[in-house]
Amino acid sequence: MASTWNHVKRVTILQAEGERYLFQFHHKMDAAKVMEDGPWHLVVEKIALGVVHLSVDLNHMDMWVQVHGLPFGFIQQRVGQGISQFLGEFKAYDIRNTVHNSYMRIKVKLNVTQPLKKEWKVRVNDGNYVPVFFKYEKLGVFCYRCGLLGHTDKVCPKLFEINFDDGV
Repeated sequence: MASTWNHVKRVTILQAEGERYLFQFHHKMDAAKVMEDGPWHLVVEKIALGVVHLSVDLNHMDMWVQVHGLPFGFIQQRVGQGISQFLGEFKAYDIRNTVHNSYMRIKVKLNVTQPLKKEWKVRVNDGNYVPVFFKYEKLGVFCYRCGLLGHTDKVCPKLFEINFDDGV
């Protein structure tokens, strides 16, 4: 993992407990780059001094989300902030978004214990609602059955909740 980060200084990785790992960056710019460029198909959280690492909540991940199907003139920061509140917590608006783009990019802090949202309806000037669709960048391992990150639809727990048995 560390080799893909192209870090300048040394990175130390220790297995903490279970599936938790501690990454120690020996330069603050390396740590900032990893935190900014994620997700790395991992939930990464900065640990403050004096905090026990096992008590850190690993349920949220910052992710760039593309919003497709917006009406003309809706690619603007305040619209992105409103949409991000539906998805999670607003983190950033891509400054490269323009009226000429086919979609808007926003960075959102998502709760990875909740299913990813596929669409939403935006209210337009005439009072009607128009559906917009979300595409998640660098999605990683994702289940199309339940909408959660971390496993695929072939091993989804919902498969084992099915009451119908066809004998196979």
